[in-house]
Amino acid sequence: MKNIKINDLIAKVNIVDIIENFSKLTKFGSSLKTLCNVHGDKTPSLSINPKKQIYKCFVCDHGGNALDYLMWAQNFSWNEAVEYLIKASGENVENFQSLFQNKKPKSENEIKLLKVLQEASDIFNYYLNIYLDERNNDITNFVLKRNLSKELIDKFKLGYAPSFNSEDNYIDILEKKENEKAALINASILNDAGTHPFYVNRLIFPIIDEDNNVVAFSGRKIDDQDDKLPKYLNSKESLVFKKSSIIYNYNNARKFDSIIIVEGFMDVISLAKIGYDNAVALMGLYISKNLVDKLKNHKEILLCLDNDQAGLNATMKLISMFLKNNINAYVIVNEETKDVDEIINLPDGKEKIINIFNNKWKMIDFVWHYFSKDVEKDNYQQIKDMILKLVEYSKDFDQFLILDLSNRLAKQFEIDKEIISNYFKTNLNVVKSNHSNNNIIVQNGLESSLNQPININKILISIWQNPSFLNSQNIASINWPEAKYKKIYEDIKKYHENQVPLPEYSKDFIENKINNLFSKESLPKNMLSFDELITRSKKDFKKNKLDYIDHLINNSDDEKHTSELLKIKLEIKSRKE
Repeated sequence: MKNIKINDLIAKVNIVDIIENFSKLTKFGSSLKTLCNVHGDKTPSLSINPKKQIYKCFVCDHGGNALDYLMWAQNFSWNEAVEYLIKASGENVENFQSLFQNKKPKSENEIKLLKVLQEASDIFNYYLNIYLDERNNDITNFVLKRNLSKELIDKFKLGYAPSFNSEDNYIDILEKKENEKAALINASILNDAGTHPFYVNRLIFPIIDEDNNVVAFSGRKIDDQDDKLPKYLNSKESLVFKKSSIIYNYNNARKFDSIIIVEGFMDVISLAKIGYDNAVALMGLYISKNLVDKLKNHKEILLCLDNDQAGLNATMKLISMFLKNNINAYVIVNEETKDVDEIINLPDGKEKIINIFNNKWKMIDFVWHYFSKDVEKDNYQQIKDMILKLVEYSKDFDQFLILDLSNRLAKQFEIDKEIISNYFKTNLNVVKSNHSNNNIIVQNGLESSLNQPININKILISIWQNPSFLNSQNIASINWPEAKYKKIYEDIKKYHENQVPLPEYSKDFIENKINNLFSKESLPKNMLSFDELITRSKKDFKKNKLDYIDHLINNSDDEKHTSELLKIKLEIKSRKE
């Protein structure tokens, strides 16, 4: 019913009239053209088709109807755009109340908070402009050092909270505007005791929601030499401000198909200096479901956090959340030691940023690099520790991502795919159900998973104790579960055929593992029984593959993927062992 009403409303207006209210139109054949304010046109690239009642910008590759235009090009919220169309159509707003999203009446306390927050924002912005005119004070020096232009200050509504002893007392001004002390405390304008201003001698960043309401502030200290003060001071949560439900500058960036997530407010503002108006900063690493759903609407998200350990940790947490929620994102790999804001302020900052943004990785590639980069190929303990961490990190991933990681493990560290896949399959459930004790349980599981199938162990010890088995024609067809066990076989062969001493690794393996597993009576006694052992080993290997494919089929919700798995299963079953 809602979509029908929206379509009815859109049909009541003329898109040409709507766009003409914001931009000058030029006749171009049967269509009209105008400048696109989203990417900063110099020649008109936004085309309007009066007959179809649609627009399209051929540079941004974005188009739609009148409602889309208001939200995309003019940065209206849904509610603002709907209300604008209702008034443009000459209809009564009351007749379309069902179209508004979350349009519940605000409580009296919410109204009071929004009022005091907007008035405080206006006062902070006024003070910043007044102080900048004087040119000889701490806030002016701070602003000049960071190249914050008047245009940027106005764009982001930046402000300044003067010192408490200053003659400019913004608390007095707000109280004279009939704002109650309780509202000033709840809005984090006054401290909790109601005795002092919450923000003192700080650059103020207003936090603005998607309806363009100021809902909170963040204040940055301007004296970096004072280690006693926190660098940033943020409003506490309130009736109108929940950190998990808002992203800094999303009210401006939401209209873009691609958005860039950076670490701080200054990074967002600095990127705007060089034309990146689609940058946002998270208020925390936990994001509400509502925000997750909004991020899914963007074609591309670029994660560009700082290149220190804190930035890497934050990146990994966001990747995990994005992968679990099927959000399409890439990681910008910034190999510079400076953060985005610092880089942009370099003489060649814009060129450096462009180069950095060209170095984008798929999230799963970044995850693999993060866990595997320092692991030595021949260091079993490092490999084991890395797999444990990888399983813990990927416990909520879907089966396709886990299969991808399994394949990478098998290829880079020469561990058989079935062993790795079965290990993930077994231990993911262990990690989920026994999270508090997972270290002991998972490590025990890893030890047993990386041990050889019993028939492979029997083959190796049999060849070691009976060199005549090297003459078997079937040895070439053995399915070695891992490359290192084939290497042990080759070492044993060289020892018997050429009297080449066993390398320490193979020697330790034989002495500490193989010789203690079986009695001599349990091993093959002639070539015929040895060949039968190889046949049984191959059957086991085939059975493990089929069992694993059955597991994937049983857990797949993708019809196409299931069909491909069934084909693979039939192909394996048809092989003669």
